[in-house]
Amino acid sequence: MFNVIVTSDLEAQETDRRLEMPVDRFGERSGFEIDGVSLYDPASMRLLERSPALLLREGADEDTADETVFVGKLRNVRVEMDRIAFRFSESGRLTFGDLQAEGERLNLGRWEFGRTHWSVKDGCLPRELLERVTRTPIEYDVAFSFASEDGEYADRVIDLLEDQGVRVYADRLGEVMLWGKDLEEHFAAVVRETGRHCVVLVSEHYARTVWSQEERREAFLQAAAGRDEFLLPARLDHAELPGLSSSVSAVSVANRPPEVLGDMVLSKLGRLRRSA
Repeated sequence: MFNVIVTSDLEAQETDRRLEMPVDRFGERSGFEIDGVSLYDPASMRLLERSPALLLREGADEDTADETVFVGKLRNVRVEMDRIAFRFSESGRLTFGDLQAEGERLNLGRWEFGRTHWSVKDGCLPRELLERVTRTPIEYDVAFSFASEDGEYADRVIDLLEDQGVRVYADRLGEVMLWGKDLEEHFAAVVRETGRHCVVLVSEHYARTVWSQEERREAFLQAAAGRDEFLLPARLDHAELPGLSSSVSAVSVANRPPEVLGDMVLSKLGRLRRSA
């Protein structure tokens, strides 16, 4: 599934702003997948936040083919009285002409662009559309490296951090934008150039996963290059991690809730958790 949000807010592309629309505009022109979504169910809100989103200005038509469509994800989705509020984090851009070219496959009717609403569509964004996306450079506060088996724990930490406005890099967040990329080189570029810290979730799964070996190699290189407090190992169990220097302090979060690690990362960033 993916989200299509049409807004009359002309400054919607300022992605750290809080956006909103009437609750009764949510779900218009949606596919069958909307049947499993409730605005009053936290699990549904997470599902919306984890699905790709397209954001565009109300009033786009054939004469505005060069107008920008923003590609990204949602966060902090909340229902407040008769309004639904959210924030949009941009990861890339398309033109309206690109979107129109795939309109039939995306089940996008022409009238949709002339009305503020939030549609939840069935299926995935087509490969042909993703290939046209121009990636937006992002500077991350923290990158996460973890095994897929530890993904549920990582997701909860990342969700907490993003709710607090922390810019997080993790593979599951960039799925749309990472399609077709050399993921090893992409992660290396993230930790070399745009990441302030790298949290490594150390576990038995992580120690034996081939892909994690590629990620942690770059993280270790950056730590060895003298980037102070860059590498932040967090132990989920008692596994030993080859290559991890004994001089790098690690924290143990074994049998501790994800919120504990989230608060530790916030503290490292010099922040305190804000109330919801």
